[in-house]
Amino acid sequence: MEWTPAAGIVNGEAEIAGANYPDIRFFKAVKLTAKDPQINMPGSWETCTPLTMKNFSAISYFFAQRLNTELTGVPIGIINCSWGGTPAEVWIAESDVANDKTVAEAAVKLTNTQWGPNQPGRAYNAMINPLAGFKVAGVLWYQGESNVGSHVYDKTLSTLIETWRAAWQDNFPFYYVQITPFNYEGNTTQGVTIRNAQRKVLQQVTKTDMVVVSDISPVNDIHPRDKKPVGVRLANLALKNIYGIDKGVVNSPLYKNFKLNGSKLTVYFENATGLHFTNKTSHLFEIAGTDGVYHIAKAKIENDAVVLTSKEVAKPTQVRFAWHNTAQANLFNGADLPASSFISE
Repeated sequence: MEWTPAAGIVNGEAEIAGANYPDIRFFKAVKLTAKDPQINMPGSWETCTPLTMKNFSAISYFFAQRLNTELTGVPIGIINCSWGGTPAEVWIAESDVANDKTVAEAAVKLTNTQWGPNQPGRAYNAMINPLAGFKVAGVLWYQGESNVGSHVYDKTLSTLIETWRAAWQDNFPFYYVQITPFNYEGNTTQGVTIRNAQRKVLQQVTKTDMVVVSDISPVNDIHPRDKKPVGVRLANLALKNIYGIDKGVVNSPLYKNFKLNGSKLTVYFENATGLHFTNKTSHLFEIAGTDGVYHIAKAKIENDAVVLTSKEVAKPTQVRFAWHNTAQANLFNGADLPASSFISE
């Protein structure tokens, strides 16, 4: 979320040169930590110009640009509180981390870094708490890479959302970006485990929404440079859900359930109208029987659902899709939005 146009983005020079939007205002929080909750924050509002835009969050800018284009005469204010490379726990009130055993145990396992804090509550106290109560239309969140290795990130992110809403006393919308495929060190499923956890938060917390960006990110760069589609997809969520502007389908295909019919397993998705593979079929679906051993399945689309079979699995009971750190979805809906990774439970 912190990545700026000046750091390098697709079509960066042209985007910077055209960033003259007097109805867009930026507030950039200074990177600070505190042991106790603070009430003051340094900084000031700035008009969007090429000079201010190039050192601001690129995704936030493209989000604001999209809103400004669609909402005639509506000023857009963006408050940027970001710190690249930080885990979610530093953005949660320390007491809320401590009060949840699952979240607290995960926080203890965090490792020290040179580029930012890793202690619960430190960024929250200095960069979020001073803003509590300031009226906002919603929150954009793009984080998770520094929590790779956690198996409870869905609980951690849910706690963060609840902490912020409680501080504001407002059940505001919370939109987030699923982390991109990347070849993380360790094992081959650390990153996809986080992606799946992010998908699960949609089911656990109200007024949340997620954009999937596996189709616009290379697997060899943890900082994908094509930021505009990310901001646009987030903005389309806000335009449809908050401002009531019909942008058509704005959500990716999301796993709903599956049904068994002998050796066939049929997977059903939400937002599935126009479901299609980019190359007629997909080798990213795997099925398993009661032994839990997954095998690549033959996949075909029927009536906006995916039918799976495998000679190695006579009676499938489990399914997963794009279950690898570097797997880029090749399943899309009619709006050309990629399907999220998932594993059945």
